[in-house]
Amino acid sequence: MHQKCLQKDYTEYINQFLFETLWSSPFLRGPNQHLKKTEKASAVSDSVPNQLKNHLLRELPQEELSDIVGCLEWGEMYAMEHCSKPGEALEHAFFPESGLISLVTVLNDGSSVETATVGKEGMTGVSLVLESLQSPLEVYCQINSNGWRLKAADLIRLEKAHPQF
Repeated sequence: MHQKCLQKDYTEYINQFLFETLWSSPFLRGPNQHLKKTEKASAVSDSVPNQLKNHLLRELPQEELSDIVGCLEWGEMYAMEHCSKPGEALEHAFFPESGLISLVTVLNDGSSVETATVGKEGMTGVSLVLESLQSPLEVYCQINSNGWRLKAADLIRLEKAHPQF
């Protein structure tokens, strides 16, 4: 009797976990919906720079930060959601405020290896700074994340206007 009770509790736990995992799956939401709630940073408030958790954005000089804030959009990504695949055009750079993004190198034989992880200390889309408009890596959200996204064209324009950026 005791064993059946434990088995039932364990089964209910597993079923709840699977339901929550599948319900948040990007496959159920459809493709290319990885940033759900977006809004312009300038519309959020003028105090956005004081509230930034992303280290790269927070450490920008005030002049550069004031130029970039108007281009930022707030968004959310969900676990296991793909942001880009090798060879795809990069549309945005993402500056996480929370969560974790994985950068994965896909090898010639089809296997893959995680090259880096990005959290609130960094950004995705670094190849845009080198003016490469295609992703050399597979990029996906490892842990539910939220943060700021910046259009590729805006990042390139801002980098040219502010070389320190």
